[in-house]
Amino acid sequence: ATTDHPDHEEIEGTIEGTGVADDEWMDGFVAAEASMIDILWIVDNSCSMVEEQQTLSAMAVDFIDFLQAEGLDFQVAVVSTDNATLQGAVPIISATTPDPAAAFAQNVLLGTTGSGNEQPLNFGYQAVTPPMSAPGGPNDGFLRTQAGLALIALSDEDDQSPGGGPAWAASIEALKDDPDAVTFSAVHGLLTGCSGAGGGAYAGPRLHEVVEATGGAEVSICDADWMPVLETIPAMVAQAQATFPLTFQPIPSTLQVTVEGAELTEGWTYDEPGNAVVFDADHVPEPGQEI
Repeated sequence: ATTDHPDHEEIEGTIEGTGVADDEWMDGFVAAEASMIDILWIVDNSCSMVEEQQTLSAMAVDFIDFLQAEGLDFQVAVVSTDNATLQGAVPIISATTPDPAAAFAQNVLLGTTGSGNEQPLNFGYQAVTPPMSAPGGPNDGFLRTQAGLALIALSDEDDQSPGGGPAWAASIEALKDDPDAVTFSAVHGLLTGCSGAGGGAYAGPRLHEVVEATGGAEVSICDADWMPVLETIPAMVAQAQATFPLTFQPIPSTLQVTVEGAELTEGWTYDEPGNAVVFDADHVPEPGQEI
């Protein structure tokens, strides 16, 4: 290094250094025995939602049958658009819950005395973040680290949470190390609003924006069939199970991946933005295998 400062004579110096990589680190995983998914329904409990809550309640058997037929290790919970506390006598419903469909059918009947300032994004997000989801918090036990997360809003009005749609989409995707492991879906008035035998709904451009940004699904609240909001779940969970987030940022050229002790030189890639190893569809480890 040299300097030619006008007020001083030229000085030359030498700097030497050695770069040393961090120590080796090994992350270990066990492929899940079943695809795990946590599903949070955020149900509008304002004065216009009698028929819509009843419709969702009537779909409970089909909803739970779908999850069981897909072989999912599921947990299902319900909050309202003005309260982030899990609702119902059985707040967290799973395959081991006695008559899970009946429990879900009851949990979604929240009544219609809630706020007309519907905020499904705000209260859905609060429900799965501290302090609500923290150990000892009211929603402790719902959010599982290895599970995918599906948030589903049911409302006849657009979201009125403070802040913009892109910011909410980013916050929701950040709920998981892998943003592909979380989606926000909605049963609402879509972009045009709608009317039907059970009533009508206003347009929901903000809900639509967040659904699109997170890869979720949306269905008109005026349609008879709301099951399409669930169709993205199996694919999302399968993708999540193929992705294994790493603890530290590695030097990519030094990565080694083994399954059951055998090194794999192909069938996987390193996702640098997500800092994760992602297996190709035909190389996803079998349940119980060690990675």
